[in-house]
Amino acid sequence: MLSDEPYLEEEQDLLIHNENEAEKELEELTPHEEATGLEESIGLEKSTGLEEQIILEEEDLEDSFDDVDKTLSRIEKEFQINMDEIFGEFLQVVSIKHQLVKSLESILQENTQSVLMVITGTKGEEITKLAKAMALFMSKIGKLKSSKVAKITAEKLNSVDIKAKTDTLRNCCLIVENARDLKCATIDNLLKLTGNLLGDIAVILEDNEKNMNKLLKENPKLMDLLKNRIHLRR
Repeated sequence: MLSDEPYLEEEQDLLIHNENEAEKELEELTPHEEATGLEESIGLEKSTGLEEQIILEEEDLEDSFDDVDKTLSRIEKEFQINMDEIFGEFLQVVSIKHQLVKSLESILQENTQSVLMVITGTKGEEITKLAKAMALFMSKIGKLKSSKVAKITAEKLNSVDIKAKTDTLRNCCLIVENARDLKCATIDNLLKLTGNLLGDIAVILEDNEKNMNKLLKENPKLMDLLKNRIHLRR
C-alpha cells in the first residue's frame, strides 16, 4: 500500500510523488525572456514598407489572442478550476500559452483516453514543472484519477520491467526524462502499458528539441502517436 508521505514509493529508480506534492512543486517559475516585439514572439518576419499589411496581421493576432483567452475561460468555467494556479508563469509567455491551449484542447477531446505527449526545451527543471502541471490539470478534469507523478530517466527505464509496474503506474502520469535514450523495446513496452491502462495513465516524454526529433524520426510509430507537443523556447 502507498503511504501519505511525499515520496510514496521508490522501486528501481521509479519515483512516485503524491497529489499534494505535485501541487506544492508548482511554485513560480523563473520568468521567461519573452521575444521583443509582436513579430518576434510568433516568428513573423517583419516586412518593410508594408505598414497596412502589418496592421492587418496584428489585428488577426489580437483575434487569435482573444480566442486563446476565451478557451481558457471556457475550460475554467466547465471544470471549475483556476488555470493560473495550475500553469502560473507558463501562461505569461505568448508562444507557450498558445501551444499550451492547443495541447489542452487535444487532451479534452472525447477520443483522447491515455494521454501521450512531448515537452521539449533546454531547461530540464522547467520542462518537468510543466509536465507536473499537466498531470495536475488532467486530474482536475478527470482524465486521470489522481495527480500522482512517476518520474524516471529513459536510461533507467530501459532496465525496468514495465509490465511488472502496471499496478504501480495505474492512475499516474509517467514522466520520462532524456527520452532520446529510450530503446526500441522500452518504447514497445510503454505503448503496451498505455494500451493495458487505457484511460488510467498519461505518459510525457521530455528532452531537448534536437534529441526528441531524432527519437521520433527513428521511431515512426511514435511520430504518429505524439502529435501533442509543447516546446519551451527562451
